[in-house]
Amino acid sequence: EDHAQMNFSGTDAFDYPEIHEYSVGQLALTRSLTRLMIASGVHDFSLKDIYEPEAPRLRMILSAIINFAKFREEKVAAF
Repeated sequence: EDHAQMNFSGTDAFDYPEIHEYSVGQLALTRSLTRLMIASGVHDFSLKDIYEPEAPRLRMILSAIINFAKFREEKVAAF
């Protein structure tokens, strides 16, 4: 399997794009997670929740994601 990072079209605008390859991927992940957290009702999600997780907060975040997934599954099944 190829585990190489995706190429992002914006990196060629940088003088040294190889420096930014990792950070662009991290930023994309953070933005996606933030959107998921907001949809799940967690409006204060931050990078600290990823890099320095604390058990009670992680439990709350995972519970919110599970509840969101159950809610979504229930609504999709209704249609």
